[in-house]
Amino acid sequence: MQPLARTSDKESNIVEQFQLLVNGRELCKAYSELVDPLEQQANFDKQAEAAARGDEEATSGDDDFVTAMEYGMPPQSGFGIGLERLFSILTEQDNLRDVVMFPLMKAEAKQKELEKCEIHTEEIEADYGKLPAMEDVEKLAKKYLKETYRHCLDVAKVMKYFAHKLNQNEEIWYIAGLLHDIDRDHIGKDPTKHLGKEFEKIVGEIHLPPCLVDDIKSHYTIKTSVAVSSLLRRYLVSVDELTGFIYAVGLMRPTGLE
Repeated sequence: MQPLARTSDKESNIVEQFQLLVNGRELCKAYSELVDPLEQQANFDKQAEAAARGDEEATSGDDDFVTAMEYGMPPQSGFGIGLERLFSILTEQDNLRDVVMFPLMKAEAKQKELEKCEIHTEEIEADYGKLPAMEDVEKLAKKYLKETYRHCLDVAKVMKYFAHKLNQNEEIWYIAGLLHDIDRDHIGKDPTKHLGKEFEKIVGEIHLPPCLVDDIKSHYTIKTSVAVSSLLRRYLVSVDELTGFIYAVGLMRPTGLE
């Protein structure tokens, strides 16, 4: 079961290993690492036999690793923390799939759903017409955003930064960032309702231009089918996820976001 772990000096049928459990979940696995090349090769051979019998959890061998061990390897130990397991505890999520950071590691069905999203690279010409007063935009954000205000403000600030860097309209990019989740708290964070009728009703209070409404809808293209077809939209999709991740990491650091 543990082909890389060192056999105990006291009992030959067990290895030196421990697990950290939090609320019944394995958070990390730690063990003294095996440094005997002969024993390591024997373990790999046993794993190969198990794999041939159909054991899906069997570990494949590593000839280069064994060769390096033959030249000499000092005694060592280590532990590995599963980040998804850590994040699931910190964010109180029961399903690990909800905190997997990389889409390629998510369920195959979800991946196929993502592949249906059409991501364009060409730019589009947008006529935004008259924008609402920034004062009204800020009032709308504070009216509807309670728990999600900090996130939306982070996205807005980063969007404005990149708009300046890319010579784009800073006001438009800032509004897109600030209002991209304007309905989330109002709908109880129900993903099936996000960017639906309630969203349109809310942004209708300040007569947000249709082009800007579509820009915002593009960040949830799986549901809205609005293509990520402009520079603003590509940045909104990226910044939305990355600012949330950076903020989560900051919460775990002693110095925060310093």
